[in-house]
Amino acid sequence: MRKAIPSLTALEIFECVARHQSLTRAAEELHLTQSAVSKQITGLEHRLGVVLFKRVKKRIELTHYGSSYALKIKKCLDRIERNTLDLIDQREEGASLDLAVSATFATQWLIPKLRDFRGKYPGINVNITARSDPFILNNTQFDAVIYYGNDVWQGTRGERLLPEGRVIPVCHPELVNPIRGVSVEMIAQLPLLHLSSREDAWPQWFASAGLDDVYKPLRGCRFELFTMLTSAAMSGLGVALVPEIFIPTELASNRLTVPSTHFIRNECGYFISYNDDPINVEALDVFSNWLHGVARLGDMAAL
Repeated sequence: MRKAIPSLTALEIFECVARHQSLTRAAEELHLTQSAVSKQITGLEHRLGVVLFKRVKKRIELTHYGSSYALKIKKCLDRIERNTLDLIDQREEGASLDLAVSATFATQWLIPKLRDFRGKYPGINVNITARSDPFILNNTQFDAVIYYGNDVWQGTRGERLLPEGRVIPVCHPELVNPIRGVSVEMIAQLPLLHLSSREDAWPQWFASAGLDDVYKPLRGCRFELFTMLTSAAMSGLGVALVPEIFIPTELASNRLTVPSTHFIRNECGYFISYNDDPINVEALDVFSNWLHGVARLGDMAAL
C-alpha cells in the first residue's frame, strides 16, 4: 500500500479548487457542499504538511508549493483518465492515439489519407487536435505532434516527414484564361491573396521570376490559415500562393486552376515528435510506420 499517496478524491478536489481558485465554484462543479470541499483541502494540507492555499480576505490563492503541486497533479489525473479510456478501447478490441497537428496539415493532408489507415488498421482510432504553437509535449496527453518548421523541436525525439515543396499560384478558373496563357506580368495585375504568416511569399515569387519592381506588397486580402486562403481563391477573390501538397483534390476537380507554371520551392516542411511516454507504444509505432510510408510517396510525387 502506498501510504504517502493521498486519496484520489482529495487530489481531484484539490485540482478542481486550484483550477478555479474558488471553493464555491469547485463545490458547484463537483456537486459537493463548500464545507466538504474545504474539509478535503484542510485534510490534504495536514497530510502533506504543506500550505497549498493562502487565504486573502474572502478569496484563496495558490501558494508557491500549491501551484507547483497542482500542475503535477493535473498531469497525473489527465494521464489516469487517458489510461482508463485507452483500457476501455482495448477492451473493445481497439486502441487510440491522440495527436496534435497543425490545422492546415491535418485538414488538407493527413485527414484525407486516414481512410487508408483505417482500412489497414481498423482497431486503432486516431484523435486529432489542432495545435500550431510549440509546447512541452511530455506535459500533455498527446502521443505525438506534427508541426511545420525547419527542424525537430529542441529536446524532442522526432524526424522530418516531408518538405512542403512546390508553392504554386492558384485561382478560380473564371478569373483567368489559362488556354490563352497568363504571364507573370498579368498575374501582377490581378488581386493577390496573402497568408498572414508568410508576407514574403509573393515577393519571393515575383523576384524569382525577375519582376522585383512589379509587386505591390500592400495590395490584396490577408488570411490566417492556408484553408482560408484556398477557400478565398476558390471563391474568386484573387490569386493565392499555396503549397501543392495541400490542394490535389481542388486541382483535380477544377475548383482551382494554376494560371502560371512558375513556382517557388519551400525547403521547410512538416515534422513529427513523439511523447517520451506514449499511452500506446504499439499503436504509435504502427501509425508512425504508415505515416512515413505515405509521406515518402507524397515526397516522390512532388519531385
